[in-house]
Amino acid sequence: MGRAFVYHGSAAGLSDSVNWTVESHQAGAWFGNSVSPAGDVNGDGYSDVIVGALSYDNGESDEGRVFVYHGSAAGLSDSTNWTAESNQSGSSFGYSVSTAGDVNGDGYSDVIVGALLYDNGETDEGRVFVYHGSAAGLSYSANWTAESDQENSGFGHSVSSAGDVNGDGYSDVIVGAWTFNFGKYVGRTFVYHGSVLILNLKVYIQGIYNSSSNLIIQDTLKVFLRNYIFLIP
Repeated sequence: MGRAFVYHGSAAGLSDSVNWTVESHQAGAWFGNSVSPAGDVNGDGYSDVIVGALSYDNGESDEGRVFVYHGSAAGLSDSTNWTAESNQSGSSFGYSVSTAGDVNGDGYSDVIVGALLYDNGETDEGRVFVYHGSAAGLSYSANWTAESDQENSGFGHSVSSAGDVNGDGYSDVIVGAWTFNFGKYVGRTFVYHGSVLILNLKVYIQGIYNSSSNLIIQDTLKVFLRNYIFLIP
């Protein structure tokens, strides 16, 4: 099942007894295999924590799940405030977890999660997921993902904020792939730079067939932004 424990700091140092503890309530979930500060994902001035359970089952066997608990004046929440899963059997989502810093410069901390056995074209290539924070908390769908594109690479074995390595005002992230090029170089690390928010749209353009010209008259698409914030690093 597993359990995570938090001990509060003080002028005298850490508490001798646990101040907060939580469990997954699922046998074999490996809850607490990874833990990290999440930063302040909802901007309320209190630090939050993230916990991984790489073998959690919820529809898919051993898909994994991560849990975030919000901080407050009374301490951490006793119930989870946010969860996410891989929705892929055996992917070990939550093998690694960390704050990502503020990768998009919106003032809220983001989190990064590794799933080192994720498959998408290559067996066990691994994938990492970044979720953006907001006043309402973390996004329930990943805002950014990356993969190794090499089977059995262990991509996402370790994840972390890299700070701001290029000084542009946005936090960056670092990912470890401990068996990348296994038998040759053995291992690789990847750094990805943060940037301003980007709007990504997936559309399927259709058309009308003009029999006289034997051509397709394409549809057109216009996008109107109701609100936006222009961020200057």
